[in-house]
Amino acid sequence: MSLLDRLKSPPRASLDTLDAKERRRVYAIAQFVFLTHQLAHLWMKRSSFMFATIAIAVALIALYPRLRERLATSRPRLLATSAAVYYLFVTLNLIPFFILVGMSNPWSLPVTAVIVAAFVTAHRAGYGVGAFVGFLMLGVALLVYAEPHLVDGFGALVVLVAALWGAGAYAVSRPRALAFFPTTPLAYFVATMTLLPLGLVHYSGVNPDLLEKIETQPGVRAVYGYTDNAPLQGRFGTRIMFAAPMGSGLLFSPHDGAETVYLVTDDPITSERNIEFLDVQTRGGDRIVIPPGEPNHAYLGGRGQILMLAAEPLRLVQRIPIDGRLVNNLRLNAERGWIFGSPEGSRSVMRLDIETGAVAYSEAADPRLWIEDVVLDNIGGDFYALALAAGRVVIIHGNQKSLTLRRTRVLDGGLGIFLEIDPVDRRLYLPATFTGELKILDTETLEERDRVPLEVGIRDLTFDAKRRVLYVAGYFRGGLYALDVDSGRILGKLDLGPALKPPQLSDDGR
Repeated sequence: MSLLDRLKSPPRASLDTLDAKERRRVYAIAQFVFLTHQLAHLWMKRSSFMFATIAIAVALIALYPRLRERLATSRPRLLATSAAVYYLFVTLNLIPFFILVGMSNPWSLPVTAVIVAAFVTAHRAGYGVGAFVGFLMLGVALLVYAEPHLVDGFGALVVLVAALWGAGAYAVSRPRALAFFPTTPLAYFVATMTLLPLGLVHYSGVNPDLLEKIETQPGVRAVYGYTDNAPLQGRFGTRIMFAAPMGSGLLFSPHDGAETVYLVTDDPITSERNIEFLDVQTRGGDRIVIPPGEPNHAYLGGRGQILMLAAEPLRLVQRIPIDGRLVNNLRLNAERGWIFGSPEGSRSVMRLDIETGAVAYSEAADPRLWIEDVVLDNIGGDFYALALAAGRVVIIHGNQKSLTLRRTRVLDGGLGIFLEIDPVDRRLYLPATFTGELKILDTETLEERDRVPLEVGIRDLTFDAKRRVLYVAGYFRGGLYALDVDSGRILGKLDLGPALKPPQLSDDGR
Protein backbone atom coordinates (compact mmCIF):
# COMPACT_ATOMS: atom_id res chain seq x y z
CA MET A 1 0.00 0.00 0.00
CA SER A 2 1.41 3.39 -1.00
CA LEU A 3 1.83 6.29 1.43
CA LEU A 4 -0.93 8.14 -0.42
CA ASP A 5 -3.31 5.25 0.14
CA ARG A 6 -2.42 5.19 3.82
CA LEU A 7 -3.40 8.85 4.11
CA LYS A 8 -6.81 8.29 2.54
CA SER A 9 -9.94 8.16 4.68
CA PRO A 10 -12.14 5.07 4.80
CA PRO A 11 -14.78 5.01 2.03
CA ARG A 12 -17.76 7.22 2.74
CA ALA A 13 -20.94 5.43 3.69
CA SER A 14 -24.30 6.10 5.21
CA LEU A 15 -24.56 6.41 8.97
CA ASP A 16 -27.31 3.82 8.68
CA THR A 17 -24.61 1.19 8.12
CA LEU A 18 -23.31 1.76 11.64
CA ASP A 19 -24.78 0.18 14.72
CA ALA A 20 -26.27 2.41 17.41
CA LYS A 21 -23.16 2.36 19.58
CA GLU A 22 -20.86 3.45 16.76
CA ARG A 23 -23.31 6.15 15.63
CA ARG A 24 -23.30 7.63 19.12
CA ARG A 25 -19.51 7.52 19.11
CA VAL A 26 -19.33 9.46 15.84
CA TYR A 27 -21.83 12.05 17.08
CA ALA A 28 -19.87 12.43 20.32
CA ILE A 29 -16.65 13.00 18.36
CA ALA A 30 -18.33 15.67 16.26
CA GLN A 31 -19.71 17.37 19.35
CA PHE A 32 -16.25 17.40 20.89
CA VAL A 33 -14.86 19.23 17.87
CA PHE A 34 -17.78 21.70 17.92
CA LEU A 35 -17.02 22.68 21.51
CA THR A 36 -13.23 22.74 21.38
CA HIS A 37 -12.77 26.31 20.26
CA GLN A 38 -15.37 27.62 22.70
CA LEU A 39 -13.53 26.10 25.64
CA ALA A 40 -10.21 27.47 24.39
CA HIS A 41 -11.70 30.94 23.95
CA LEU A 42 -13.23 30.91 27.44
CA TRP A 43 -9.92 29.80 28.92
CA MET A 44 -8.10 32.57 27.12
CA LYS A 45 -10.49 35.19 28.52
CA ARG A 46 -10.44 33.57 31.99
CA SER A 47 -14.20 34.10 32.07
CA SER A 48 -15.97 33.78 35.39
CA PHE A 49 -18.35 31.40 33.63
CA MET A 50 -15.52 29.21 32.34
CA PHE A 51 -15.88 26.28 34.72
CA ALA A 52 -19.67 26.21 34.48
CA THR A 53 -19.42 26.26 30.69
CA ILE A 54 -16.92 23.41 30.68
CA ALA A 55 -19.29 21.38 32.88
CA ILE A 56 -22.15 22.08 30.47
CA ALA A 57 -19.90 21.15 27.54
CA VAL A 58 -19.04 17.81 29.14
CA ALA A 59 -22.73 17.15 29.70
CA LEU A 60 -23.50 18.03 26.07
CA ILE A 61 -20.81 15.68 24.82
CA ALA A 62 -22.36 12.91 26.90
CA LEU A 63 -26.03 13.62 26.10
CA TYR A 64 -25.99 15.09 22.60
CA PRO A 65 -25.52 11.81 20.67
CA ARG A 66 -28.73 10.30 22.05
CA LEU A 67 -30.68 13.56 21.72
CA ARG A 68 -29.52 14.09 18.15
CA GLU A 69 -30.45 10.55 17.19
CA ARG A 70 -33.99 11.07 18.47
CA LEU A 71 -34.36 14.51 16.87
CA ALA A 72 -33.12 13.22 13.51
CA THR A 73 -36.10 10.86 13.31
CA SER A 74 -38.81 12.76 15.20
CA ARG A 75 -37.98 16.48 14.80
CA PRO A 76 -35.71 16.98 11.76
CA ARG A 77 -36.65 20.67 11.39
CA LEU A 78 -35.87 21.34 15.03
CA LEU A 79 -32.51 19.63 14.54
CA ALA A 80 -31.72 21.79 11.48
CA THR A 81 -32.75 24.97 13.31
CA SER A 82 -30.63 24.04 16.32
CA ALA A 83 -27.63 23.44 14.06
CA ALA A 84 -28.11 26.83 12.36
CA VAL A 85 -28.32 28.65 15.70
CA TYR A 86 -25.30 26.75 16.96
CA TYR A 87 -23.13 27.64 13.96
CA LEU A 88 -24.18 31.29 14.25
CA PHE A 89 -23.12 31.25 17.89
CA VAL A 90 -19.74 29.65 17.26
CA THR A 91 -19.08 32.06 14.39
CA LEU A 92 -19.73 35.03 16.66
CA ASN A 93 -17.53 33.41 19.28
CA LEU A 94 -14.67 33.20 16.79
CA ILE A 95 -14.86 36.88 15.81
CA PRO A 96 -12.65 38.10 18.72
CA PHE A 97 -9.94 35.68 17.56
CA PHE A 98 -10.16 36.98 14.00
CA ILE A 99 -9.96 40.60 15.17
CA LEU A 100 -7.13 40.00 17.65
CA VAL A 101 -4.93 38.06 15.24
CA GLY A 102 -5.92 39.85 12.04
CA MET A 103 -5.36 43.35 13.40
CA SER A 104 -1.98 42.47 14.89
CA ASN A 105 -0.67 40.82 11.71
CA PRO A 106 -2.46 41.30 8.36
CA TRP A 107 -0.99 38.06 6.97
CA SER A 108 -2.46 35.86 9.72
CA LEU A 109 -6.01 35.66 8.38
CA PRO A 110 -5.11 34.95 4.72
CA VAL A 111 -2.70 32.21 5.83
CA THR A 112 -5.38 30.74 8.12
CA ALA A 113 -7.90 30.83 5.25
CA VAL A 114 -5.45 28.95 3.00
CA ILE A 115 -4.88 26.30 5.70
CA VAL A 116 -8.63 25.81 6.24
CA ALA A 117 -9.32 25.69 2.48
CA ALA A 118 -6.55 23.13 1.94
CA PHE A 119 -7.86 20.99 4.78
CA VAL A 120 -11.47 21.11 3.54
CA THR A 121 -10.42 20.31 -0.03
CA ALA A 122 -8.33 17.33 1.07
CA HIS A 123 -11.09 16.08 3.36
CA ARG A 124 -13.75 16.24 0.64
CA ALA A 125 -11.40 14.58 -1.83
CA GLY A 126 -11.11 11.59 0.49
CA TYR A 127 -7.81 12.46 2.13
CA GLY A 128 -9.19 13.50 5.52
CA VAL A 129 -6.68 11.37 7.43
CA GLY A 130 -3.77 12.87 5.54
CA ALA A 131 -5.13 16.38 5.99
CA PHE A 132 -5.50 15.89 9.71
CA VAL A 133 -2.02 14.38 10.05
CA GLY A 134 -0.64 17.40 8.21
CA PHE A 135 -2.59 19.76 10.40
CA LEU A 136 -1.31 18.09 13.56
CA MET A 137 2.24 18.60 12.29
CA LEU A 138 1.40 22.26 11.70
CA GLY A 139 -0.02 22.39 15.21
CA VAL A 140 3.25 21.14 16.68
CA ALA A 141 5.11 23.82 14.71
CA LEU A 142 2.74 26.51 15.99
CA LEU A 143 3.21 25.36 19.58
CA VAL A 144 7.00 25.33 19.18
CA TYR A 145 6.71 28.90 17.85
CA ALA A 146 4.34 30.05 20.60
CA GLU A 147 5.98 28.56 23.67
CA PRO A 148 9.06 30.82 23.95
CA HIS A 149 6.89 33.90 23.35
CA LEU A 150 4.55 33.21 26.25
CA VAL A 151 5.11 34.67 29.70
CA ASP A 152 3.70 34.16 33.18
CA GLY A 153 0.65 31.89 33.50
CA PHE A 154 0.03 31.79 29.75
CA GLY A 155 2.62 29.03 29.48
CA ALA A 156 -0.01 26.70 30.91
CA LEU A 157 -2.10 27.36 27.81
CA VAL A 158 0.50 25.54 25.72
CA VAL A 159 -0.42 22.40 27.66
CA LEU A 160 -4.13 23.10 27.11
CA VAL A 161 -3.74 23.61 23.36
CA ALA A 162 -1.55 20.52 23.06
CA ALA A 163 -4.18 18.51 24.96
CA LEU A 164 -6.91 19.76 22.62
CA TRP A 165 -4.89 18.75 19.58
CA GLY A 166 -4.13 15.37 21.08
CA ALA A 167 -7.78 14.76 21.94
CA GLY A 168 -8.80 15.78 18.44
CA ALA A 169 -6.24 13.42 16.93
CA TYR A 170 -7.52 10.56 19.05
CA ALA A 171 -11.13 11.38 18.13
CA VAL A 172 -10.65 11.30 14.38
CA SER A 173 -8.38 8.27 14.53
CA ARG A 174 -11.25 6.14 15.77
CA PRO A 175 -12.22 3.42 13.26
CA ARG A 176 -14.16 4.87 10.33
CA ALA A 177 -14.75 8.19 12.14
CA LEU A 178 -13.53 10.41 9.29
CA ALA A 179 -15.72 8.52 6.84
CA PHE A 180 -18.75 10.12 8.48
CA PHE A 181 -17.22 13.29 9.87
CA PRO A 182 -18.91 16.53 8.70
CA THR A 183 -16.60 18.98 6.97
CA THR A 184 -17.97 22.09 8.69
CA PRO A 185 -17.08 21.29 12.31
CA LEU A 186 -13.63 20.18 11.24
CA ALA A 187 -13.15 23.47 9.39
CA TYR A 188 -14.09 25.37 12.55
CA PHE A 189 -11.68 23.22 14.53
CA VAL A 190 -8.81 23.89 12.12
CA ALA A 191 -9.47 27.65 12.08
CA THR A 192 -9.57 27.85 15.86
CA MET A 193 -6.52 25.73 16.52
CA THR A 194 -4.54 27.76 13.98
CA LEU A 195 -5.53 31.14 15.40
CA LEU A 196 -5.33 30.25 19.09
CA PRO A 197 -1.51 30.06 19.43
CA LEU A 198 -1.13 33.27 17.41
CA GLY A 199 -3.68 35.00 19.62
CA LEU A 200 -1.94 33.78 22.76
CA VAL A 201 1.39 35.15 21.58
CA HIS A 202 -0.19 38.54 20.96
CA TYR A 203 -2.14 38.73 24.21
CA SER A 204 0.17 37.04 26.71
CA GLY A 205 2.54 39.91 27.45
CA VAL A 206 6.03 41.04 26.45
CA ASN A 207 8.59 38.30 25.86
CA PRO A 208 12.35 38.92 26.37
CA ASP A 209 13.14 39.41 22.67
CA LEU A 210 10.47 42.06 22.28
CA LEU A 211 11.47 43.67 25.57
CA GLU A 212 15.02 44.16 24.29
CA LYS A 213 13.72 45.91 21.15
CA ILE A 214 11.53 48.18 23.27
CA GLU A 215 14.37 49.12 25.64
CA THR A 216 16.76 50.13 22.87
CA GLN A 217 14.40 52.66 21.23
CA PRO A 218 15.30 56.35 21.56
CA GLY A 219 12.80 57.95 23.90
CA VAL A 220 12.35 54.93 26.18
CA ARG A 221 13.85 55.91 29.54
CA ALA A 222 13.12 52.75 31.52
CA VAL A 223 11.16 49.51 31.36
CA TYR A 224 9.83 47.90 34.53
CA GLY A 225 8.88 44.24 34.67
CA TYR A 226 6.68 43.02 37.48
CA THR A 227 6.28 39.29 36.94
CA ASP A 228 9.70 37.85 36.11
CA ASN A 229 11.98 40.02 38.25
CA ALA A 230 12.74 39.58 41.95
CA PRO A 231 11.54 40.59 44.49
CA LEU A 232 8.15 40.77 42.82
CA GLN A 233 8.47 37.53 40.87
CA GLY A 234 5.16 35.72 40.74
CA ARG A 235 3.40 38.34 42.87
CA PHE A 236 0.97 39.28 40.15
CA GLY A 237 0.36 38.33 36.55
CA THR A 238 -0.47 39.84 33.20
CA ARG A 239 -4.19 40.50 33.67
CA ILE A 240 -3.70 44.21 34.27
CA MET A 241 -5.90 46.93 32.77
CA PHE A 242 -3.43 49.81 33.21
CA ALA A 243 -0.79 51.29 35.49
CA ALA A 244 -1.29 54.87 36.70
CA PRO A 245 0.67 57.18 39.02
CA MET A 246 -0.84 57.33 42.52
CA GLY A 247 0.89 58.76 45.56
CA SER A 248 4.57 57.93 45.24
CA GLY A 249 4.03 54.76 43.23
CA LEU A 250 2.12 53.06 40.44
CA LEU A 251 -1.40 51.68 40.82
CA PHE A 252 -2.21 48.56 38.77
CA SER A 253 -5.87 47.98 37.97
CA PRO A 254 -7.30 44.47 37.36
CA HIS A 255 -8.60 43.32 33.97
CA ASP A 256 -11.19 40.58 33.25
CA GLY A 257 -10.64 37.54 35.43
CA ALA A 258 -8.78 39.47 38.15
CA GLU A 259 -10.02 41.44 41.16
CA THR A 260 -6.84 42.63 42.89
CA VAL A 261 -5.40 46.16 42.86
CA TYR A 262 -1.62 46.53 43.31
CA LEU A 263 0.42 49.54 44.39
CA VAL A 264 4.16 49.38 43.64
CA THR A 265 6.46 51.89 45.33
CA ASP A 266 10.22 52.41 45.68
CA ASP A 267 11.73 53.31 49.05
CA PRO A 268 13.40 56.74 48.53
CA ILE A 269 16.34 55.81 50.79
CA THR A 270 17.06 52.14 50.09
CA SER A 271 15.48 52.02 46.58
CA GLU A 272 13.88 48.76 47.68
CA ARG A 273 10.76 47.99 45.70
CA ASN A 274 7.62 47.25 47.67
CA ILE A 275 4.26 45.88 46.57
CA GLU A 276 0.90 46.21 48.30
CA PHE A 277 -2.24 44.45 47.14
CA LEU A 278 -5.94 44.82 47.84
CA ASP A 279 -8.81 42.54 46.84
CA VAL A 280 -11.53 44.87 45.51
CA GLN A 281 -13.87 42.08 44.33
CA THR A 282 -14.34 43.57 40.87
CA ARG A 283 -12.37 44.19 37.70
CA GLY A 284 -11.30 47.77 37.08
CA GLY A 285 -12.20 50.26 34.38
CA ASP A 286 -9.90 51.87 31.83
CA ARG A 287 -9.02 55.07 33.74
CA ILE A 288 -8.77 56.40 37.28
CA VAL A 289 -9.43 59.91 38.56
CA ILE A 290 -7.14 61.65 41.06
CA PRO A 291 -9.07 64.32 43.05
CA PRO A 292 -7.46 67.80 42.93
CA GLY A 293 -4.98 68.31 45.77
CA GLU A 294 -5.24 64.66 46.88
CA PRO A 295 -2.45 62.71 45.11
CA ASN A 296 -2.82 59.80 47.56
CA HIS A 297 -6.46 59.19 46.64
CA ALA A 298 -8.01 57.82 43.47
CA TYR A 299 -11.42 56.85 42.13
CA LEU A 300 -11.60 53.63 40.13
CA GLY A 301 -14.62 52.36 38.23
CA GLY A 302 -15.75 48.80 38.83
CA ARG A 303 -18.69 46.54 38.09
CA GLY A 304 -21.73 48.06 39.79
CA GLN A 305 -19.62 50.40 41.89
CA ILE A 306 -17.02 53.15 42.06
CA LEU A 307 -14.13 52.60 44.46
CA MET A 308 -12.32 55.33 46.37
CA LEU A 309 -8.79 54.12 47.12
CA ALA A 310 -6.06 55.58 49.30
CA ALA A 311 -2.31 55.02 49.23
CA GLU A 312 0.34 54.73 51.96
CA PRO A 313 -0.95 52.26 52.96
CA LEU A 314 -3.12 50.98 50.11
CA ARG A 315 -6.70 50.67 51.35
CA LEU A 316 -10.32 50.90 50.28
CA VAL A 317 -11.89 54.08 51.67
CA GLN A 318 -15.35 53.88 50.15
CA ARG A 319 -17.41 51.69 47.84
CA ILE A 320 -20.05 53.77 46.03
CA PRO A 321 -22.84 51.63 44.55
CA ILE A 322 -24.23 52.41 41.11
CA ASP A 323 -26.26 50.32 38.66
CA GLY A 324 -24.94 46.84 37.90
CA ARG A 325 -22.83 47.81 34.88
CA LEU A 326 -19.07 48.18 34.63
CA VAL A 327 -17.93 51.82 34.69
CA ASN A 328 -15.04 51.87 32.24
CA ASN A 329 -13.97 55.49 31.90
CA LEU A 330 -14.01 58.17 34.59
CA ARG A 331 -13.58 61.88 33.81
CA LEU A 332 -13.15 64.77 36.26
CA ASN A 333 -14.59 68.28 36.50
CA ALA A 334 -12.25 69.50 39.25
CA GLU A 335 -13.90 72.91 39.66
CA ARG A 336 -17.37 71.48 40.30
CA GLY A 337 -16.15 68.35 42.09
CA TRP A 338 -17.94 66.03 39.67
CA ILE A 339 -16.80 62.70 38.29
CA PHE A 340 -18.49 61.49 35.11
CA GLY A 341 -18.49 57.91 33.91
CA SER A 342 -19.79 55.75 31.10
CA PRO A 343 -21.43 52.57 32.44
CA GLU A 344 -20.66 49.91 29.82
CA GLY A 345 -23.58 49.33 27.47
CA SER A 346 -25.72 51.94 29.19
CA ARG A 347 -27.87 54.59 27.50
CA SER A 348 -27.05 57.21 30.17
CA VAL A 349 -24.00 59.05 31.43
CA MET A 350 -23.32 58.86 35.18
CA ARG A 351 -22.32 61.80 37.42
CA LEU A 352 -20.85 61.43 40.93
CA ASP A 353 -20.65 64.39 43.32
CA ILE A 354 -17.36 63.91 45.20
CA GLU A 355 -18.44 65.96 48.23
CA THR A 356 -21.87 64.42 48.82
CA GLY A 357 -21.41 61.01 47.17
CA ALA A 358 -24.66 61.51 45.26
CA VAL A 359 -24.97 59.65 41.95
CA ALA A 360 -27.14 60.97 39.12
CA TYR A 361 -27.75 59.89 35.53
CA SER A 362 -28.37 61.79 32.33
CA GLU A 363 -31.43 61.44 30.19
CA ALA A 364 -31.52 58.07 28.46
CA ALA A 365 -30.45 58.07 24.84
CA ASP A 366 -32.04 56.04 22.06
CA PRO A 367 -32.51 52.40 23.22
CA ARG A 368 -30.50 51.21 20.23
CA LEU A 369 -27.36 53.00 21.49
CA TRP A 370 -24.55 51.53 23.58
CA ILE A 371 -22.43 54.19 25.34
CA GLU A 372 -18.70 53.41 25.49
CA ASP A 373 -16.95 56.61 26.59
CA VAL A 374 -17.59 60.18 27.76
CA VAL A 375 -15.40 63.32 27.71
CA LEU A 376 -15.93 66.70 29.37
CA ASP A 377 -15.85 70.26 28.09
CA ASN A 378 -15.31 71.92 31.47
CA ILE A 379 -15.07 75.35 29.84
CA GLY A 380 -18.51 75.19 28.24
CA GLY A 381 -20.05 72.89 30.85
CA ASP A 382 -20.94 70.15 28.37
CA PHE A 383 -20.18 66.46 27.92
CA TYR A 384 -19.79 64.38 24.77
CA ALA A 385 -20.45 60.65 24.85
CA LEU A 386 -19.43 58.08 22.26
CA ALA A 387 -22.02 55.41 21.58
CA LEU A 388 -22.27 52.49 19.17
CA ALA A 389 -25.34 51.52 17.18
CA ALA A 390 -25.35 48.64 14.69
CA GLY A 391 -21.71 49.20 13.74
CA ARG A 392 -22.02 52.99 13.55
CA VAL A 393 -20.50 55.59 15.87
CA VAL A 394 -22.86 58.12 17.44
CA ILE A 395 -21.78 61.27 19.31
CA ILE A 396 -24.15 62.42 22.08
CA HIS A 397 -23.91 66.05 23.26
CA GLY A 398 -25.30 66.92 26.71
CA ASN A 399 -25.13 69.39 29.59
CA GLN A 400 -23.11 68.52 32.70
CA LYS A 401 -25.32 70.38 35.19
CA SER A 402 -28.81 69.50 33.98
CA LEU A 403 -27.78 66.11 32.53
CA THR A 404 -30.05 66.79 29.58
CA LEU A 405 -29.17 65.65 26.06
CA ARG A 406 -28.91 68.37 23.45
CA ARG A 407 -28.30 66.46 20.23
CA THR A 408 -26.91 63.30 18.69
CA ARG A 409 -25.07 62.75 15.44
CA VAL A 410 -24.38 59.55 13.55
CA LEU A 411 -20.91 59.54 11.99
CA ASP A 412 -19.95 58.03 8.66
CA GLY A 413 -17.43 55.21 9.13
CA GLY A 414 -14.56 55.19 11.60
CA LEU A 415 -15.55 52.62 14.23
CA GLY A 416 -13.91 53.26 17.61
CA ILE A 417 -14.71 52.97 21.31
CA PHE A 418 -12.71 55.82 22.90
CA LEU A 419 -12.99 59.59 22.67
CA GLU A 420 -10.87 62.58 23.70
CA ILE A 421 -11.50 66.33 23.73
CA ASP A 422 -9.53 69.55 23.41
CA PRO A 423 -11.96 72.06 25.00
CA VAL A 424 -9.74 75.05 24.18
CA ASP A 425 -9.75 74.50 20.43
CA ARG A 426 -13.16 72.77 20.59
CA ARG A 427 -12.14 69.53 18.91
CA LEU A 428 -13.06 65.90 19.50
CA TYR A 429 -10.66 63.08 18.66
CA LEU A 430 -11.91 59.64 17.65
CA PRO A 431 -9.59 56.73 16.69
CA ALA A 432 -10.98 54.69 13.80
CA THR A 433 -9.61 51.31 14.88
CA PHE A 434 -10.14 49.33 11.68
CA THR A 435 -8.88 51.99 9.25
CA GLY A 436 -6.07 53.32 11.44
CA GLU A 437 -7.09 56.97 11.09
CA LEU A 438 -7.52 59.55 13.84
CA LYS A 439 -10.70 61.51 13.13
CA ILE A 440 -10.91 65.14 14.31
CA LEU A 441 -14.41 66.55 14.86
CA ASP A 442 -15.70 70.06 15.55
CA THR A 443 -17.56 70.21 18.88
CA GLU A 444 -19.94 72.91 17.59
CA THR A 445 -21.15 71.10 14.49
CA LEU A 446 -19.89 67.56 15.17
CA GLU A 447 -18.67 67.64 11.57
CA GLU A 448 -15.34 66.08 10.64
CA ARG A 449 -12.48 68.58 10.41
CA ASP A 450 -9.58 66.37 9.46
CA ARG A 451 -8.10 62.86 9.51
CA VAL A 452 -4.60 61.80 10.51
CA PRO A 453 -3.41 58.38 9.21
CA LEU A 454 -1.58 56.38 11.90
CA GLU A 455 -1.82 52.56 12.09
CA VAL A 456 -4.52 49.90 12.01
CA GLY A 457 -5.58 48.98 15.53
CA ILE A 458 -5.32 52.37 17.28
CA ARG A 459 -7.76 52.51 20.17
CA ASP A 460 -6.86 54.49 23.32
CA LEU A 461 -6.25 58.22 23.71
CA THR A 462 -4.69 60.43 26.39
CA PHE A 463 -4.57 64.24 26.05
CA ASP A 464 -1.86 66.29 27.78
CA ALA A 465 -3.72 69.61 27.96
CA LYS A 466 -0.75 71.50 29.46
CA ARG A 467 1.61 70.65 26.61
CA ARG A 468 -1.05 70.35 23.89
CA VAL A 469 0.00 66.80 22.99
CA LEU A 470 -2.36 63.92 22.21
CA TYR A 471 -1.06 60.38 22.78
CA VAL A 472 -2.62 57.66 20.61
CA ALA A 473 -2.06 54.01 21.59
CA GLY A 474 -2.23 51.11 19.14
CA TYR A 475 -3.88 48.31 21.08
CA PHE A 476 -3.35 45.64 18.41
CA ARG A 477 0.12 46.54 17.10
CA GLY A 478 1.64 48.46 20.00
CA GLY A 479 2.53 51.78 18.39
CA LEU A 480 2.38 54.85 20.65
CA TYR A 481 2.08 58.16 18.77
CA ALA A 482 2.53 61.71 20.08
CA LEU A 483 0.56 64.30 18.09
CA ASP A 484 0.93 68.08 18.38
CA VAL A 485 -2.74 69.09 18.31
CA ASP A 486 -2.04 72.67 17.21
CA SER A 487 0.11 71.89 14.18
CA GLY A 488 -1.27 68.40 13.50
CA ARG A 489 2.32 67.15 13.31
CA ILE A 490 3.34 63.73 14.62
CA LEU A 491 6.11 64.38 17.14
CA GLY A 492 7.24 60.79 17.42
CA LYS A 493 6.35 57.12 17.65
CA LEU A 494 7.42 54.26 19.90
CA ASP A 495 6.83 50.55 19.29
CA LEU A 496 5.89 49.19 22.71
CA GLY A 497 4.58 45.73 21.95
CA PRO A 498 1.08 44.27 21.62
CA ALA A 499 -2.04 44.93 23.69
CA LEU A 500 -0.99 48.49 24.55
CA LYS A 501 -3.24 50.03 27.22
CA PRO A 502 -4.09 53.74 27.75
CA PRO A 503 -0.97 55.83 28.45
CA GLN A 504 -0.84 57.66 31.80
CA LEU A 505 0.87 61.01 32.42
CA SER A 506 3.00 62.15 35.33
CA ASP A 507 2.58 65.69 36.66
CA ASP A 508 5.79 66.88 35.00
CA GLY A 509 4.77 65.39 31.66
CA ARG A 510 7.91 63.28 31.45
